[in-house]
Amino acid sequence: MFQTGSRLWIGAAALAAVGAIVYGVAQGGSLGTVGLIFAVLLEILWIGRLVGGSADDVALLVPAALAGLVANPLWYVLVGRELAATARARAA
Repeated sequence: MFQTGSRLWIGAAALAAVGAIVYGVAQGGSLGTVGLIFAVLLEILWIGRLVGGSADDVALLVPAALAGLVANPLWYVLVGRELAATARARAA
């Protein structure tokens, strides 16, 4: 069904998804939630393209738009806020 290399990448994707879930639960708050949603959207895109989905397919355009236009910028804003709060706490 899947070649050995594909199994390796699917296993890596599953491991990344589990890691994202663990991180999201451990982190708490909005950063972990947005990180988890972003990871799931990217997994959907990756698996969709892996099985031969067209880039013009609506099933791949919606996750791509959500990941690129919403989740990614929001992720960077939240990471920046978290790093700024950590820097302020260390300076105090």
